[in-house]
Amino acid sequence: MRVTFDGAAKLIIVNDGVVSLDIQVDLYSNWKVWVEDNDNAKYLAALRTVGGDPTVGVKSVAPYFFLMNGWKIRPYEGNHTLIITGNLFVDEPETYGSNITVTTIGDYQVLVNMATTSDAITILSGSGVTTQDKQDIINGVWDERTVGHSPPDSFGEIVERTESRVKRVAGLSQENFRLCNQVYQTINGRECLTHARVKIYEDAEDLENDVPFGEYLTESGYDSKGNCISYVVKRL
Repeated sequence: MRVTFDGAAKLIIVNDGVVSLDIQVDLYSNWKVWVEDNDNAKYLAALRTVGGDPTVGVKSVAPYFFLMNGWKIRPYEGNHTLIITGNLFVDEPETYGSNITVTTIGDYQVLVNMATTSDAITILSGSGVTTQDKQDIINGVWDERTVGHSPPDSFGEIVERTESRVKRVAGLSQENFRLCNQVYQTINGRECLTHARVKIYEDAEDLENDVPFGEYLTESGYDSKGNCISYVVKRL
């Protein structure tokens, strides 16, 4: 954080060397995080905000922030100019005064410049992405080849792996496969296939050209009568 919150003293203390603050990020957002830490919620609230309502297109009303319950900003100890960006005011100025800052502890010269939003609709919200942009993104994703997008555990790698498994299932379900390197054994007068290699192919053309994408070894066991009692398929 660029600031430190002192709940007991009701001070937002600018950290050493920090010469610029964004009210929404450095003050308001960080204060909300600070409140949830430990028991900081016991202190009086430091800030509130209004605005942010949508207007036309992707624009919205600029937010306005208010220091509450006597909270103030104290610049860091040193001669410098502090630039505060955004619209910041003091809630109940008749009680707590209109100044958003207090002087440093030491005798330093600090100039505070407020970079306020003069146009109440200059802050953009949302991505600004049009419906056509979204459609183009969708089409680009669906039309993209998985090649080159498959590092381990990525969605591309999962899609590629799933595609490979589907092809293997198709090949092992009697579609575009070739049985070769058969080994037979005569058992009880019967020629029994004990070993073979199974090649599976993506399509008929690869089958004709013998370009397999997967190979398996089958092993069969038989009893003394030549009846098959075991059948194992191992991926090579």
